[in-house]
Amino acid sequence: MSIFHRWQPECKVLGLLPLLFVIAAIDRLSVLAIALGGMALVYGGAGLSWRRWWQRLAVLAVFFLGLGLLLLFQGGETPWLRWGGLVIFWEGLRAALVLAGRLITLATLAMVLLETTTFSAWLQVLRTFGIPPFLTDVLVLSYRYIFELRPMLVRMQQSMMLRGFRPHWRRLGRIAALIGTFLIRSYDRSEQVYRAMRLRGYGLRSRQQKRTYPRLYSYHGLGIGVCWLVGIVMYYYGAS
Repeated sequence: MSIFHRWQPECKVLGLLPLLFVIAAIDRLSVLAIALGGMALVYGGAGLSWRRWWQRLAVLAVFFLGLGLLLLFQGGETPWLRWGGLVIFWEGLRAALVLAGRLITLATLAMVLLETTTFSAWLQVLRTFGIPPFLTDVLVLSYRYIFELRPMLVRMQQSMMLRGFRPHWRRLGRIAALIGTFLIRSYDRSEQVYRAMRLRGYGLRSRQQKRTYPRLYSYHGLGIGVCWLVGIVMYYYGAS
């Protein structure tokens, strides 16, 4: 288990989240290159899978590919490459490289922040930062019962396929009936879950457990200070 896994979630968010905003404001290629190398060291130090990093980055690249091409072929004053009637200016190339550098660096740091923190720890962080308990309960229930509703929908689809149903625009009435039945069953399921939670004491006031907060000279607080110092230096040298 790496130091990022042992880092207290509240301190991790306070340390790494400002870095995300600082990296989003960097406009110099040299500083972005240094930030990218630093994020690679951080990702490797967290002990995460590089294969998973590449898979997630490939998914994100699809959304930014069109914007990158638009920036690449935008006008400018300094021609960088000519190919027939096609001209790529240095200003457009620089804008595309800045976008790519920001994307890779932000994605890498976000993966470190998300994959080294459990879902229950994120809920505790939200409550610590003042998010109402009702909203956190809604979030955790929504996340939990997505996995319960999906098998129900798959079973309903399979049963309709076994009865000879095939998707077609003339059968929109049956598709609407499937959606309506699914919503009714989902509502019934939510009622059962709510009654079970009430029987287990949900909604009753309970004593809050005392939480121990790290001191500034511990490695939790030291990590926050280091991250903020790095963020200030990067912003000073990288913001245009």
